[in-house]
Amino acid sequence: MHPTFSMLRTLTLWLLLFCGLSSLVQAQSCNPFSLLPCEQVVKPLPYQLTFNGTEGGLKDKNNLSTGLLMALPHTRTRLDADLPVTYPAVNGYEPSRLVINTQNNGTLTLTTHKGIAYLNYTDASTGGRTNTQVNTLGTGFKVPAAPFTLETTLLNPVLKGKYAQQAGLWIGSDDNNFLKLVLTDKSDLVNTIQLRKEVAGKSGTADAVTSA
Repeated sequence: MHPTFSMLRTLTLWLLLFCGLSSLVQAQSCNPFSLLPCEQVVKPLPYQLTFNGTEGGLKDKNNLSTGLLMALPHTRTRLDADLPVTYPAVNGYEPSRLVINTQNNGTLTLTTHKGIAYLNYTDASTGGRTNTQVNTLGTGFKVPAAPFTLETTLLNPVLKGKYAQQAGLWIGSDDNNFLKLVLTDKSDLVNTIQLRKEVAGKSGTADAVTSA
């Protein structure tokens, strides 16, 4: 994700999901994924959030609960524009960029940044550094044997046709292995829907399907 800001609200599930984390449940600490104990970050399905500020999990800048339990660690050094790092042991979590709005059925406003979770991305504005996304937030879950559904709602996303701006759903194990379905910018007036996978840090043209 690479814009200046956006607003999101999940209606039935969550903004982002982590899978394959059952091995973490027995651990003493969930660094670098969460400030919470590991037994608190894996939830049964379905998991629904209303962003009312009382759902537990990681806190926003005003110490309200987001309901989201984990933050994907970025595997490369955070970009200078995204400093400081509030929690070095959980480097993907930055509460100063999160705001829970309890009015109007609850929303999460997430102020985004220059970092992006994409290994092959190079751009002079980021110094060519990649896998630097901040606040890739979600919850752990055991992948069920049966099919399951992920849903989210974007409220008035602001995509200005620059910097690979994106917002949507992400599922995976780290910033080198994931599948995402996002709204992304094509120009100042046109946004598109993209489904993209990255495996072992590689994602090319053949790994993405984008709407016209």
